[in-house]
Amino acid sequence: MLNQCGPDGPLNLLIPNHLMGADISESCDIHDFMYIKAESKSDFRDADRVFLDNMMTQVENGSKFSRFGRKMLACLYYGAVRAYSWIRSSK
Repeated sequence: MLNQCGPDGPLNLLIPNHLMGADISESCDIHDFMYIKAESKSDFRDADRVFLDNMMTQVENGSKFSRFGRKMLACLYYGAVRAYSWIRSSK
């Protein structure tokens, strides 16, 4: 289940493990682990929030421009994950 970023299967080829060169695969693995343990909507929400916090920590290196770009991508990534979480926890 801990497969870096993205789901298993062909879609995994489209989901990046890096944001402008910053490796976020550890954040993804932690997120996967928290999803495995999630039992409620609030657990999914917490996992997603930890994911965002971890990504923000992992993209801190580099120039001011690259940090800004990475943080913007991390927020977009978080938004997509929250949407997936909402759909998954609604079932």
